[in-house]
Amino acid sequence: MADWAQVYDDDLGLDDARSRVRRLVVGFALVSGALVSAAPIVTIVGGAQAHIMAAACGALLTISAVVVMVRLAREHRRIWRVELSVHRAVGHDAVGRRRALPWSSVDYVDVAADGIVISGRDEGGHRARLLAPLGMPGYVSLAHRAVEYAEAHRCPIWVDGQPVLEVDLALLDASLCSTETAA
Repeated sequence: MADWAQVYDDDLGLDDARSRVRRLVVGFALVSGALVSAAPIVTIVGGAQAHIMAAACGALLTISAVVVMVRLAREHRRIWRVELSVHRAVGHDAVGRRRALPWSSVDYVDVAADGIVISGRDEGGHRARLLAPLGMPGYVSLAHRAVEYAEAHRCPIWVDGQPVLEVDLALLDASLCSTETAA
């Protein structure tokens, strides 16, 4: 039996992630090149404080490397393609990894301010979290379909981190609770 799925692609998001990665790598190459080049010069010219200046260059190099690694990891985890079927939700990240979460192992579906989050265990039993960003093309359709599948499989549905039954509609949107009088 074929497993039909609705596919939501964000090719612009993928291109954006790739260009951000390129900028990060080029920026780090420039910064690290400057710091590695500056360290010996500072050591020769620095006099009594040369060791402190060289250590400062090394510390700046380390800090910039950590910042770049964190940002690269964030860009690589960015979901650019989501496939929703009756059996599973599948997310593809910018690196090309595929994470499939069977609906039977989904812990919750959260309609959050920054996108829709599907959290649970993937087919290998590992913890997984798919975030389809708010700006993704077809996001409204994707969110509706994900909530429909979650309801069909009795998965908890959350809104901004709270179970949907505990959400105060007045705080969510005041217009939902306003009453109009007939003229």
